Amino acid sequence: RRGSLVRLILEGDAGGLRWGDVRLGRITALAPAIGGAFVDIGAERPGLLMREDAPPGRTLAEGEVVVVRVVRLPDGNKGAKLDARIAEEAPPPLDAAPCLISRGDDPVVALLRAASGPELHHITVDDAPTLAALLKAVPQANGLFTLWRGETPLFQAEGLDEEIEAVLSPHVPLRSGGRLAIEETAALVAIDVDIGGLAGASARSAALACNLEAAAEIGRQILLRELARLIVVDFVPLRRPAERERVLTALREALAGDGRRLRIGGWTRLGLLELVRERRGPSLPRQLGARCSACAGNGFVQ
Repeated sequence: RRGSLVRLILEGDAGGLRWGDVRLGRITALAPAIGGAFVDIGAERPGLLMREDAPPGRTLAEGEVVVVRVVRLPDGNKGAKLDARIAEEAPPPLDAAPCLISRGDDPVVALLRAASGPELHHITVDDAPTLAALLKAVPQANGLFTLWRGETPLFQAEGLDEEIEAVLSPHVPLRSGGRLAIEETAALVAIDVDIGGLAGASARSAALACNLEAAAEIGRQILLRELARLIVVDFVPLRRPAERERVLTALREALAGDGRRLRIGGWTRLGLLELVRERRGPSLPRQLGARCSACAGNGFVQ
């Protein structure tokens, strides 16, 4: 929706790691039970390298050095996920492991490069040194940059503080009166659609209208909250295949241009919609919060 927060990127919350980093690591322990190895890459926790992500024909051994790329950032007590299927170009001396070989793309620069086009009209930056760096990094958008000079902080002035606060809530209101309930579990992300009340509408038309609005908002929330892996959506029940297809199309359109690997499995026999989105790190609510000590980590606090 116009005027709504679409993406929020936090830098510096992954122990110095960045998605796409190439690092020289050292294998500290093998994990035959899961078919992988733990690799010291200079982070707080070792990363995980699965056997299928190692160079073909290469046997992993404890103490061995290996060049890896970070393909998923740490999440909670889990370290980064690594991939070693990259060209190994003259790595540093073995006694230098672990060390950084090349830095992953700055996420803000990557986002601006991906967004550059006719739909991008204006870029406001509230920090002069950051603006200077972005002007060099994204020259194709130079004419769009403006330095924020307002007395009120930029995020506060644009109402973004309230929108960021809303990301921490498991409930998302819909304009029709319905709402979404979003819950992350260890195995999947569950999203429930509650129809609310549509005045003057029949039950069937109300269900379709609510689901179409929900599909657009679910796509926005998936991108904004960085929801990934298996996502299961419980829409308001629809019996007609044509109506289900309209909802599915609305969800695909809301997720178009994401840049992540995305597979929409379609409707299950029980009427749920399943999709899988590539995971690159913790969700935004988990980045904005900390595990609750009062409930042994079952919940998060801001």
